[in-house]
Amino acid sequence: MPTSEQKGLTCTASPGCTGADFSETTVNGVPGVTSSGNSPVYQALLNNPNYQYAYYVPYGLPGNSNGKIMPTSDFDPNLTNGNPDGKHGLLAYYPNSNILPAPSNGYNNFQYTPSTPQNRWELTGKVDYAISDNSKLSVSYTRQIEKDVHPIGVWWTPPWTLPYPSNVQAPTSAQDFMANFTHVFSPTTTNEVVFTYARYINPSNLVNASAASRSTLGFKTTGYYGVTTSQVPNVEGPWGGALPNIDEFSFDGAFNGGNGFGAIKKDPSLYDNFTKVIGLHTLKAGFYWDTSGNVQSTAGLQLGNQGNYNIGWGPNGSGNVVADFLLGNAGNYQQQNIIPTQYIKFHQWSLYAQDSFKANRQLTLNYGLRFDHVG
Repeated sequence: MPTSEQKGLTCTASPGCTGADFSETTVNGVPGVTSSGNSPVYQALLNNPNYQYAYYVPYGLPGNSNGKIMPTSDFDPNLTNGNPDGKHGLLAYYPNSNILPAPSNGYNNFQYTPSTPQNRWELTGKVDYAISDNSKLSVSYTRQIEKDVHPIGVWWTPPWTLPYPSNVQAPTSAQDFMANFTHVFSPTTTNEVVFTYARYINPSNLVNASAASRSTLGFKTTGYYGVTTSQVPNVEGPWGGALPNIDEFSFDGAFNGGNGFGAIKKDPSLYDNFTKVIGLHTLKAGFYWDTSGNVQSTAGLQLGNQGNYNIGWGPNGSGNVVADFLLGNAGNYQQQNIIPTQYIKFHQWSLYAQDSFKANRQLTLNYGLRFDHVG
């Protein structure tokens, strides 16, 4: 996490100084570079392969800097919404550190533990009905609903990812239905018909889309390909956590009526089993059919039509990834021009016939033939 000195909230390089202090004289108030050399904590941070890029004394600050003190007016206004006090724009979502770097915490300076409960409700019912002595019907139904809360990311995110400006909720639901009808024609002849249907929907949406919008955060830069989403672009630091990520899937796609991300899966199936006993033979034959359908967003976490800024080691780099971030020096930028919603659907057809022949007490022969087609 950027330190309070780097964000210009405190300055310790010299008495009375103001600005974003990259002298590393102190690191969140703890001694860093001292007159006798580097403090043990600061040296440990420099030796850490993940975090060292955030603590290097920069060599390429703007020309109006006073030594290693950069005026906060140089901060990229897309990050500050024109007010570089750390309380406005996207920079406001990079909170102050809340723990001191130490061996016990892996030299991290910020921790966040989500505590929102996620409740799940499940309903299951089954009815067995004897239509007659020879005909039986069984019907079952299961429904599961839960409201998943994703303050950081919908699915997996790197452990150095910060909570997104807007929480994400997914009122997921799953339903399973099954009907089984069995009829006994005679002591030697039986037929079973089964129908099942499964449906699952995971619609993720921003709880407060305005909080993550370019207009609210003052992010003025436009996108490429003539596409500028209302959702703010992602910002990612180097792999390892030298600069925390703020990123999320695109919610400007067409899933579930628009402004959502997720999937809807539908799977009906039908199968029949016919059994006939003739002497020493038990004959079985049947068919199976199903359809698997999946409507799903295609955006990736790091790449969507809202854009993705990768910070660090660009052509105009300062030598410190936090300074690059505050100055708006991106290493590269990626963006899709559209987020299509895929609709994948395929069928399976199966036919089978088999015989179980009891040749004698010690030998039973099982043989048959099955045909499957998927497509």
